[in-house]
Amino acid sequence: MKLKLDLFNISVQGTYFGLLSGFLWACNLTLINHIINFPNSLYELGFISIVIFLFTELYALILLIFYKKNIINQIVQQKKTILSHGWFFLICPLGMLCYVIALISMGAENTAIISSIYPVIAVLLSRFILGKKLAFIQYSAIILTVIGIIILSGGIHLDLLSVLGFIFAFSSAMCWGAEAILCDYYSNQKDNIQLFPPELLLAIRYCCSIGLGSIGIILFFIFLKEKIFLTEINLFIFLLKLIPISILSLLSYFCYYQAINKIGAVYAINLNISYMLWVVIFSLFYQSISWETILGASFILFSVITVSLKRNKK
Repeated sequence: MKLKLDLFNISVQGTYFGLLSGFLWACNLTLINHIINFPNSLYELGFISIVIFLFTELYALILLIFYKKNIINQIVQQKKTILSHGWFFLICPLGMLCYVIALISMGAENTAIISSIYPVIAVLLSRFILGKKLAFIQYSAIILTVIGIIILSGGIHLDLLSVLGFIFAFSSAMCWGAEAILCDYYSNQKDNIQLFPPELLLAIRYCCSIGLGSIGIILFFIFLKEKIFLTEINLFIFLLKLIPISILSLLSYFCYYQAINKIGAVYAINLNISYMLWVVIFSLFYQSISWETILGASFILFSVITVSLKRNKK
């Protein structure tokens, strides 16, 4: 009976949402890694990245509209508030676009390693912008996460394309850290009123992503039309393959925003970071794993468990 009651505890729900968001994001990352081949040129890298970015966000928005049929009306009703915070909603799609470029540039494992520094960025923003006091256990978990990332990163061999991927992966981490803290601020319940509920945050984010992706596609066709390699892929089949990626992305972000809403950004981030561990586990099925990967993933797993247990005790 106690277990059943605990399931309705906000902290427990937030923990489950956070862990599930990490698992789903790892599935999404691994699936993209297997569907997409490494690009042959920077032009190809840019075009593939924008197509993936645009259509995965478009599919996800369509799915969200089916789930929340009045979500567009909510956006229209709050358009003034949304426009007044427009700079925030640009951070979200920029982070995703940088992430996709990094993933295509250097693969799933390396992208996961570098992008997973975003908890450190979010914690610093939480401390200095929102003025939140951090407990010792939070600092300890972040330190363990950083150690794990350093160990995992030791085996990366950088070439020209990987350097570009590294830059974009780091940029995505910067955006995600800012996004997490701002989501915590905007979806925080004050007097039972939410400025932006999680579903509305998702819808606004997808609309901004679609706008940004559309601009990118238009610019490609205006200035780089002759460089695009459309004859080398079946665009229809390619777009169909993006549908399951969109579903995983939507579910992961939905769980992530729910976790932020229920337990706050710092705790949600440390649970979401478990995607690193899942990427390592999934990679066991198609490639050999080094001792650095296993040791680094162990540090990250311990960090996630520590934060999760601490939160559930409250």
